[in-house]
Amino acid sequence: MVLGALIMTSNVLVNGYTAFGLGYQQFYFGLAFQAPFAAFVFFVAWRHWQATHSQIEGS
Repeated sequence: MVLGALIMTSNVLVNGYTAFGLGYQQFYFGLAFQAPFAAFVFFVAWRHWQATHSQIEGS
């Protein structure tokens, strides 16, 4: 989960910098799909982390 979140973070940051910082407009279309998927990955990782820690504390 952590690795997936780190990979998505780096992908969105690099592609966002390339699109908005360097001005490559070809990256806009990819970012339109990549950013929501990154949000999904972050949400799932966060929920998994919460569930795992609640099981550890409840035991």
